[in-house]
Amino acid sequence: MTWDSIKAQNMNMDELECIFVDDASDDEGATMDMLVEIENEAPESVMVVQLDKNVRQGGARNVALQYVSGEYILFLDADDTIRKDTCDSLYEKAIEYDCDLIQFKHRHIKENESLKGVPENGIITGTEILYDLADEDTRKCLLTLSIGSAGCTNKFYKAELVKKCASSYAENLIYEEPKFVYPMFLYANKLLMLDEDFYEYRWRADSTMTSQLGRRLLDHPRVQLELLEDLLARTDEYKKYHDEIEYYFIKSFYIETLVFAYTNRGTIPPEFMAYMQSVCKTFFPESIKNKYIKADEVFTEALSSLNKEFDDIRKLELFEKQLTEKLI
Repeated sequence: MTWDSIKAQNMNMDELECIFVDDASDDEGATMDMLVEIENEAPESVMVVQLDKNVRQGGARNVALQYVSGEYILFLDADDTIRKDTCDSLYEKAIEYDCDLIQFKHRHIKENESLKGVPENGIITGTEILYDLADEDTRKCLLTLSIGSAGCTNKFYKAELVKKCASSYAENLIYEEPKFVYPMFLYANKLLMLDEDFYEYRWRADSTMTSQLGRRLLDHPRVQLELLEDLLARTDEYKKYHDEIEYYFIKSFYIETLVFAYTNRGTIPPEFMAYMQSVCKTFFPESIKNKYIKADEVFTEALSSLNKEFDDIRKLELFEKQLTEKLI
């Protein structure tokens, strides 16, 4: 299905570079056999890489990036598809607007209506919106995610931007995408938002994001910690956009983790809650003075919990519930 959607592209196959990664599949070689067949269909356009150790989606994408030689990059997960005009339309828009980053919509296809936690399709207001990131206020809006998102498969990247940024995905974790995507916002020149669903995202009952949301909940803050480490190493950019990064990190690392726990019936161990509180207070001891945080009453209230002790799991669950009801 995925390969069929690639072959059906309006672009000729000789204009496409397709890198498939077999992430140490455990199906007795069935996946690799299928990939070899695909490679034989278009040997000039397809490269197959087989890994000895499973590194999850993030690690597999990191490996694929090592082999990229094309001008633009699009990520496609193994059970998803793209419209037949996805590649040529996005390429033409990138050239027309001279932009190095395009964000578009997903069309979410659910295996059945009983799936829980499946988000609505991404909504972008307006047919086409071009953001010039030379404008500092616009870049700051992007860094606080007032525009854009930190997802990876809803974007079209200029390879030069990816090379300049030199970020990577978190490996062996889910929620891996922000560590790769967010640093791009520091270097991109122009962002084009398209209100079209160029990507068809399939939700299955046994997929990573539906079957592991609860038990892999703590992967979410761990990815954000890896991202913070990356951003701290970008000294000049970190200093320049400290307030925006602080707002994003506390929201993603702390508040979103609590909301995810409640909405997905997961449980944050009290000792990990204490650890998250400690991280926020250590790296951002004066976050309450942040202009973005001060402007958000619910956000400010949430931060008041940084000094509270949650030694009783029931108190923590009640706090998660109250916070979620105020934010959603």
